[in-house]
Amino acid sequence: MLQVQGMLMLNTTVQQYLTSKRLSLLIIPLIALLAVVGGCSDNTQEDNSKQAQIHQKTADSYIKQGQFRAAIIEARNVIKYSPSSSDGYITLAIIYNEIGSSASAIELLAPLAAKNAKAILPLTEAYILSGKYTSAQQLLDTTSDDANANNKEQFAVLQAKIFIAGRQFDQAREALLQVLTTNPNNIDAHLSLARIDLITGDIASAKKSLSQLLVNNGQNSELLHLRAQAAYIENNLDDAERFLTDALSYLPQTDIITPMKTRVLQQLSETLTQQGRTSEAMIYTRLLAEANPEGHQAKQTLNQAMSLYQAGDLDQAEQLLLKLYEQYPNNTVSGMMLGMINYQQGDMTKAGELLEQNIDPEIASSNVISSAAMAQLRLGQSDKAIALLQAALKTQPDDASINAIYGLALLTTNLKDQQGALALQKALALDPKKSQLHSVLARHFIASQKVQQAYAQLTTALGKNPADNEALRVYIDALLSNQSLQQAQQLAETFVENNPANAEGYLQQARVYMASEDLVGAEQSLVKAVAADNNKIQALLGLGQLDFSNQQWQQAAQHFRDVIAIDNSSIIAYKALISSFEARKEGAEIIEELSKTANTDTDTYVLSAVLAEFHARGANAELAEQFIGQALAATSENPYVNATAVSIYRGLSRQLAAADDMTQAKSALLKALNISSDNTSLLTDLVTIEIAAGNYSEALQVTEQIRALVPDSPLADYLKGRVYATQQQWPEAIADLQLAWQIQPNNSIAGALYGALTANDNTDKAQLFVDEWQRLIPQSPNPLIIKATQQQQQGNAIAAIELYEKAIGLSPNNAIALNNLAWLYFENGNSKARELAEKAYQLAPNSAGILDTYGWILVNEGSVAEGIELLQKAVAAADSSGIDVAEIETHLATAMNKQ
Repeated sequence: MLQVQGMLMLNTTVQQYLTSKRLSLLIIPLIALLAVVGGCSDNTQEDNSKQAQIHQKTADSYIKQGQFRAAIIEARNVIKYSPSSSDGYITLAIIYNEIGSSASAIELLAPLAAKNAKAILPLTEAYILSGKYTSAQQLLDTTSDDANANNKEQFAVLQAKIFIAGRQFDQAREALLQVLTTNPNNIDAHLSLARIDLITGDIASAKKSLSQLLVNNGQNSELLHLRAQAAYIENNLDDAERFLTDALSYLPQTDIITPMKTRVLQQLSETLTQQGRTSEAMIYTRLLAEANPEGHQAKQTLNQAMSLYQAGDLDQAEQLLLKLYEQYPNNTVSGMMLGMINYQQGDMTKAGELLEQNIDPEIASSNVISSAAMAQLRLGQSDKAIALLQAALKTQPDDASINAIYGLALLTTNLKDQQGALALQKALALDPKKSQLHSVLARHFIASQKVQQAYAQLTTALGKNPADNEALRVYIDALLSNQSLQQAQQLAETFVENNPANAEGYLQQARVYMASEDLVGAEQSLVKAVAADNNKIQALLGLGQLDFSNQQWQQAAQHFRDVIAIDNSSIIAYKALISSFEARKEGAEIIEELSKTANTDTDTYVLSAVLAEFHARGANAELAEQFIGQALAATSENPYVNATAVSIYRGLSRQLAAADDMTQAKSALLKALNISSDNTSLLTDLVTIEIAAGNYSEALQVTEQIRALVPDSPLADYLKGRVYATQQQWPEAIADLQLAWQIQPNNSIAGALYGALTANDNTDKAQLFVDEWQRLIPQSPNPLIIKATQQQQQGNAIAAIELYEKAIGLSPNNAIALNNLAWLYFENGNSKARELAEKAYQLAPNSAGILDTYGWILVNEGSVAEGIELLQKAVAAADSSGIDVAEIETHLATAMNKQ
């Protein structure tokens, strides 16, 4: 917004804002006064109020004189002596608006506007000056009629300026004419109408109205500036110079150059340059530079950086912008440009940080917003991206790019999201050239089981771009999923005919042949794909897999080697190559060859990880550690290498823990955590190791790390409960386990909580909890098994059998329920006892109780030798696990006597 009537209007506005508030503190009742000052004496408060009034008057005086620096100091003194009054804040904000620091004015007034109506007008002006028209409109919409009763004309003009910014010219004219009906002399309304004429190209009307206004307002600098703009647009440079010179002469002298003066000087310099009077133009350029030397230098640096950026010299532009950003960390333009450069260079972390810190979605360009959102999406920060785009769409609802990325962000989070699909459809309506969005929409419709709509999108995409590989892939996927083989074959053939040099067409054609079990056709298409693009890795892999299926091991191996020659980071190719050698019993040979390559070429870190995974599967921990160590030494950023390393170290840790070597188990686990420090599964393992090692305080510390990572998960409380339960601190264990249960009921928490309640002799509470467990997790067999066991212990066999049968109905492979039911069947002469006992044994062949049940049933059914063998295993298993072995030994002795 351009300031109106120079300092005269500013001074009037200040008086309107402040007059009614001046003496308010003097009439505050004593009790309220004491509450405000927190114990200050009545005299002290009165002195502060007087001091505030003195500074307010001084600030007003300095403003009239154009001494803004001194006025700012005085306004801050008003705030210092009367912090509960809005006077100082409003005065300071008005100054900020006048000198072009509207962002500072917003920061001051935004918190006040809800409490003090006097802050609304200057805050609205600040929003408009900052280009934040949506915020300005929202503020006006939420302002009551009572709040703007004393400033209706000014609010109406501000509303018109918002309409003008949104190119709603009819509404703007209507609002301004209404103002002029009430007050024909409102110069700001007249100027706004003239501005509409200039924007819409009606220069004659603008000149006419401005010339009429100049008759009685010949010293109004803003009016003269607008008249100069009309002359400049008509290329009447002499008139433009004359009006600008007059405007400059009538502007008041101020100690800080105002935006109005800056505009006049810039326009005057440009006009003189157009006239060929460069030396005169430089006078005004120097005036601007001398008024703000640091700002002038910063602007020159920024312009130089922008030129380099536009020329594609990103490195040089980045160096200039880094220096500028270090000098002026609040310079959002340099921050945004740095973010854009980082984005184009692929550094999403820096780009995301810089763009997030320096963009205002209400006023930033769609290009900057799109880049920021894409950086956040690539960093996995979809919530941030969506929030940014939603804010941007409030001010740019019809921007195709923002709608497109918004839709992509929503569908990336949830492919079935209806709002995301609507955003993409709107983006396509706004810009039909964005044909790649059709494929994304098609994926949405497929996920939503709207296949015909998906086909329509893909047909449109290929109609716009017959060589659209992505649309072809999605279309073939959909047709094959729906067994539409003939339609898929026809689509692939059409694509190949239209794009004979496109390898993707032959590759998709091969997929269709494979689905039709036409291996010859598939091979021919893959050969054509390779011929069309020698680097077509998918085609080579496909040929290798075909040869592998046909047991042509050497040909398959050669294709996989060809892939590796193109891309030595192809995990699939390395694994397939090993498999092709193993198929012909030459696995050791290829492992030796690949090991030599991995040991001599540090660039083959993916191969090292593949070999590490191979040796880990073969239980060769030493070689697995050796190769994964090589891979990690070469890179710390490859996802496959890191995932393999975590898996290997975690597996090793569990092996060592099973061998009761907790020190080495912890050491191996810490290697995994060095790679993935936020991995809650690894941290859970660490808690288990610390418990086993008796390091309870360390275990509790780790649970707090887990809580910080997943604050909404029950995991931390569950693990804390386990720590306390191990120490038999039952009340503490129960408290934490109950917290975990309340957050998210599951069987693991339930089992631990039931065990803690039982161990603490809370029999009644334990029984009530089992009922709750069954109610909240009705598909769980565990509460039924607990109840069945209780009935069995009490001799209620019929009730126990019924409960065990229900548990097996829910979980047919539950070894405990099968074993216990088998025993009850055996005791009751049910012939199904042996079948259930055998199934339980197959599921848990090392369980002493299950071995005893099955062995004893076999003995009693005549399979004595087989039963004795199982009973002997049961005794050994019971001894090693600490189970009471007496009953099993009795069964064994009886069986031995039957031989």
